[in-house]
Amino acid sequence: MIRHKELWQRLVISFCLGIIIIFHLLVPVNPDGTLPAIPELAGIALLGGILCFTFSWGRNLQVSGWSFRPSEVGVFSFLWLTVLCLTGTRAFISLFKTPGQLWTPCLIIPNINTRIECFFQATTYQNYGVRTFFMLLTAVMMGTLACLIVRSVLHGWKLLLGLVVFGPLLVTLTGFFCLLVGIEQVLPKSLLYNAWGSHRLTQIFGNPGWVWPYFAPGIAIVLWATVTASTRTSRILWAGISFILILGVFATQQAGALLLCFIYITVCGFYYISFGLKKNSIVNQVKRASLPLFIASILLVIFSNQKLLQQIAKLVGYEWDTEAISPETTRLEIWKAAWNIFKEAPLFGHGYASWLQIISEYGWRNNRPDVVFDTVHNLFFQILVEFGLLHTVIIFSLLGLIAFTAFQNSRFLPGGRLLFLLAVSSFFVPTLVQEINYIRPTYYIHAIFWGALVGLPFHADHSSKSNSVDPQYQLLPSKMRSLGARFIPAIAFALLSGVSLLGILFCYLTFSFGGYQFEAALTAPNTKIMRWLGPNTTLATFATAENKSYSVYDVNPRQKPMTVNLGKAKDFSITVEGTDRLELALENGGQNLPRKHNLSFFPVAGDGTRWIGVQVAYPPVQSNLGIAWSRNMYGWETFGNAKGRWCGQNCVFLVKTCSRRDRLDFSILAPRPVDGKIPPSTLHISVYGFSEETQFSQKLFSHLPIPLLDLREQFDKIGTSKLIHVQGTPKTSWYLVWVESDSIFNPKSLGISPDDRNLTAIVQEASCPK
Repeated sequence: MIRHKELWQRLVISFCLGIIIIFHLLVPVNPDGTLPAIPELAGIALLGGILCFTFSWGRNLQVSGWSFRPSEVGVFSFLWLTVLCLTGTRAFISLFKTPGQLWTPCLIIPNINTRIECFFQATTYQNYGVRTFFMLLTAVMMGTLACLIVRSVLHGWKLLLGLVVFGPLLVTLTGFFCLLVGIEQVLPKSLLYNAWGSHRLTQIFGNPGWVWPYFAPGIAIVLWATVTASTRTSRILWAGISFILILGVFATQQAGALLLCFIYITVCGFYYISFGLKKNSIVNQVKRASLPLFIASILLVIFSNQKLLQQIAKLVGYEWDTEAISPETTRLEIWKAAWNIFKEAPLFGHGYASWLQIISEYGWRNNRPDVVFDTVHNLFFQILVEFGLLHTVIIFSLLGLIAFTAFQNSRFLPGGRLLFLLAVSSFFVPTLVQEINYIRPTYYIHAIFWGALVGLPFHADHSSKSNSVDPQYQLLPSKMRSLGARFIPAIAFALLSGVSLLGILFCYLTFSFGGYQFEAALTAPNTKIMRWLGPNTTLATFATAENKSYSVYDVNPRQKPMTVNLGKAKDFSITVEGTDRLELALENGGQNLPRKHNLSFFPVAGDGTRWIGVQVAYPPVQSNLGIAWSRNMYGWETFGNAKGRWCGQNCVFLVKTCSRRDRLDFSILAPRPVDGKIPPSTLHISVYGFSEETQFSQKLFSHLPIPLLDLREQFDKIGTSKLIHVQGTPKTSWYLVWVESDSIFNPKSLGISPDDRNLTAIVQEASCPK
């Protein structure tokens, strides 16, 4: 009988495990997506918190006398040494030495916090080894913590296996509900763009090919539970969940998903036969096995016939658009290419996280520029290419030891051998024809699943609190165990959760959100890194050693006209169209703690699995002159110790300076005359003020307010400059400056320099008053 206290404790643990799944499902696209590191750290913090609670306040949940065999300790030691020492070293080397690398793009960003964010969201054409290694480290940590929970927490194995089932079940039920009500995606546009409509179960995941590998462990568990259920009611319940998940897999219309289900059903059928041989009831078991084998045969016939598929789908009001099961020639080409690439560096490979960079160049290197390859769709080929034969042997040995440990410990579960066979199938099918390490929630749910299998108690009565363990398996003497068991594990897991929570706080305070990967090519050094921003973005801006007021980002809109809202719904908005230039002039925070700016862009367009609005360049220009919109102005330059921009004959710009609303300060410089070649010039400078809640666009020019400044100034001396000061009000949000000139000059035409621009004067930042 479960006591009231234990029931509530298990409900709280189950709730925490469900939160982990939800956090992971916030990033169901490739690793280049948003929310860097936060879902991973949240999962580790919650798993560590569960263990901390179990070893401190919830000691009634702890299994008495739990321990690990020396062989299991050896497996985990081997695992962590391989990850930290061997793979970690190669991941660090990948920052500076990958095929064709000429620079490390993220290092050009001056602020270390944004630099870390860049490494976590590096595109596959630059150093993405950091985020890949972080994903590996997270997966191993979650698997280890899952193993500890299963081994030390009462009924922990049920809670963890339930967690693995909950994720796919949530995705399936959400997908079918959205299909019923006509919703194409569940996640906000800042996290996902669903280009597949509502009939492929992609309301949460960005691609149907990413859905079924996520389902694989969960389906394995519910099929095992169905076969081994002890009562008719429980068998009906698990069979119903199995039906829902398999229906969800079919909805993806993926050949790999259908292959997975076919193998699962076949494994169950042969398990019935082998079980009958052991129990001397072969006839009855063959009869029971005939049903799953018959179902598998029917599915194979149906899904091999395109016309029959479409007819059956129409009967239930569903659209089946993909082709029937057939050999996948594209994958065969990729695997052939992978084998050829492996032979170029067979012993040590091409480097950690180098596959996508190498395969992107494979086509033109082999006189096939029209062929575009992507992910390898086979984990083992990827390991061979990146790590080489020696490292691959170590990894395969490690995987074999993990599988053998899970095989040993599963024998005490009812039908444990069936669960193990289904688990092996859930790993091999996705890794052979798709990926499990490419999409973050898929990676982590497989890690938790295998951690739970390895952690299954190696004694028969795994649900009892009073289990006794053979002394040979107790790693410490009983007195030392009793002294340390109360404090050391609780403190260790509390520290792990605390560090993870601090990591989440660091990411939340210092990272931008709603932006995508930092794009740069390792083979083409540049002074800028480009990045697309989504429809709603929170951009973090830091001060640098220059201690300037603004970070000014050069902006490339996805399309024009483009409207950017600088804050809340009623704040200042700017619409850019034609040849006008848009920039993001955002006030800086400190050098360690940034200022966050909420931006929104309209319209946005779908691109792959993301909604994109504008592209910005990193690192931003640091200036006291915050120009957000301009016409007939050239790019930023450094003039002496100050930043500025050249004006054309009639330039207009929207600006604010020195983080002040009530005043505007800038300088006008005109390098006239030069050896008498450039005639004197007269500039007409007009300044207008705009308050908040202004919608700035070209239409505003037809009814401008009364100018705050109307000045005519003649520049007839060498290096003439004029400090412009405009007094506004505390409610003035932006200033519109109009600079008109009665003449222009072209340095190239005058033989002064190769500069072929038509210039008038320089608009330059001023020193900010203290």
